[in-house]
Amino acid sequence: MERPNPLTEAKALLALARRTGESIDAIRTLIGTHSDYRKQVLACFDRLSARRRPVAEEHKAVIVRLLTQGLTQQKVRDQLDVSLSLIRQLSRRSAAATFRPRQGRNGRRFTETLKRTIHEAAQAGKMPMEIARDLNVSCATTLKYCRAVGYQGRTYRLKWSNELIAECEQALRRGEQWRAVARISGVGIQTLLTRISFRKKGARGY
Repeated sequence: MERPNPLTEAKALLALARRTGESIDAIRTLIGTHSDYRKQVLACFDRLSARRRPVAEEHKAVIVRLLTQGLTQQKVRDQLDVSLSLIRQLSRRSAAATFRPRQGRNGRRFTETLKRTIHEAAQAGKMPMEIARDLNVSCATTLKYCRAVGYQGRTYRLKWSNELIAECEQALRRGEQWRAVARISGVGIQTLLTRISFRKKGARGY
């Protein structure tokens, strides 16, 4: 007959102790240590019974103090051997995270040199995506600096020179198709429609 899992057996024995009123020490003596299986059951029983024991107020104060000093909940658990649920409960109740010292992982701190580099690149007219890729920073950060120097978005940026747009308009007036002009010049059709007021009569002529 296959034996049950040691943890399952330990849970059943703990429930038996609660029903009958037997002490923890009496159940531990009943389990014994005369086989490897019994040792495993006893280890599981000790862990379960330790979680159900009331924790002294002095012990709770130590947990809160360690949390406010900056230790993570997992580290407090490893150091004091208490349940993680109790640590989380005390952390919420005492708002320990509010008093915890700020860690470097709570947000990147930009140096003045990096800020100046982003600002100079934005003033030079580089796109936010290019700055973010070159300097390994977020697009939101670079967009903030670009807007500070007048950037209004890709749609309103005069990427093409007036001379090139004038040449495209002349080609259109000579009867060239919009798509052909866009393909030869490398300018998008929507950009041509935005920058050129000339329209052919009749058909759209795209």
